[in-house]
Amino acid sequence: MITEKRIIEKYVGIPYRHGGRDMSGLDCWGLVKNVYEDLGYELFDLAEGSYSIDWSCFGNNYFIENYHKQWEQVYVSMAYDGVLFRNRKGICDHAGIVLSGNKFIHTCRAGTVVSGLNGKAWKDKIYGFYRLKRMSE
Repeated sequence: MITEKRIIEKYVGIPYRHGGRDMSGLDCWGLVKNVYEDLGYELFDLAEGSYSIDWSCFGNNYFIENYHKQWEQVYVSMAYDGVLFRNRKGICDHAGIVLSGNKFIHTCRAGTVVSGLNGKAWKDKIYGFYRLKRMSE
């Protein structure tokens, strides 16, 4: 199984690219998909071109509309759980993967980075933690 250290080494520094699904550039869901593929799981994807760069401004909540298919909400997170963040409108517009030490890996305009879940920028935006259903069986 791939380790957290290997995930960090492999993905940190990859540039951000809206709709990105490969190592040349990733958006947040592209990162989640790629890491879970490394872990041996295939995740759903949003249809290519189905969301514009400003999709979350128009009330679409693609993550919530699709997460329930493969994920279940958990109240105590563990390493490799997904984490969703909401914007000021309450739309879940960002995702990452929980790491140990109360950190998570995600993409931002600066590229793929590791951030703290308790940091001021993220703590109040957390919508919830989710575990892949097959991982919890």
